[in-house]
Amino acid sequence: MLSVAEPPCVRFALADGKPVFREVLRTAMIAATLAGAAESAVRAMVEQPPLVRQLEAAADAVKPSADLTVTGGVPAAGHTWH
Repeated sequence: MLSVAEPPCVRFALADGKPVFREVLRTAMIAATLAGAAESAVRAMVEQPPLVRQLEAAADAVKPSADLTVTGGVPAAGHTWH
C-alpha cells in the first residue's frame, strides 16, 4: 500500500537542470562503453601497434646474403633448382 505521508524514494541526477533517471544513465554508460570498444577495434585494424611495427622493421632489416637461397623457409647454401 502506498503511503501518502512520505514522498516516494527516487534516485536521479541533474543534467542541464533536468532530472535524468537511472535507466537513462545506464543506457548512456553502455553506449559510451560500446563506442569506446568499437573505436579501439577500428584503430587496431587501421593502425598497427608500435611493437608490431618494430618487429616488422627488424625483420625487414635482416636480409639473407646473396649466396643463400630460401627453400621452404630454410636458407640452403648453394641450393639450385632442378
